[in-house]
Amino acid sequence: MKAAAFKKQNEMGLIDVPAPKAGAGEVVLKVHNCGICGSDLHACQYGFGMAPDSIMGHEFCGEICEVGPGVRNYAVGQRVAALPFVMC
Repeated sequence: MKAAAFKKQNEMGLIDVPAPKAGAGEVVLKVHNCGICGSDLHACQYGFGMAPDSIMGHEFCGEICEVGPGVRNYAVGQRVAALPFVMC
């Protein structure tokens, strides 16, 4: 699948990454929309110590397409929004 990634200071690009699999306590989302916010722009502009190919974007919504073992109260097809602060 394609992902927007930090390449180097002031440069982003599209990279190919393997499709994720849901581990224990995790869900996998089919992302419908992803926003670019000021922190994404600053992270690209200044780097903030990110390694090349760090996946960008942390404001997104979509639907659950896979549920891992031990996940409760979430189901495939459920619509969700996220605001994580941990980079892939």
